[in-house]
Amino acid sequence: MKSLDKEIPVKLISAINMTKVMVVLIRKTVYMKLRIAIQIAILKGLGQIKAVNITKVLYTRRMPV
Repeated sequence: MKSLDKEIPVKLISAINMTKVMVVLIRKTVYMKLRIAIQIAILKGLGQIKAVNITKVLYTRRMPV
């Protein structure tokens, strides 16, 4: 059980780091084609529901209210 307790946070942390990297990539990406390619990569990597939620968060953060 101890090994499981150690594994889960590591996976969570790596997932969080990956999303941070994706956020930086998408923010720095000027070209729409690249942006779309990155989003497709997110879709393939994390599964559609999570990726859609992440892109929604990204767009809401990027848009000034």
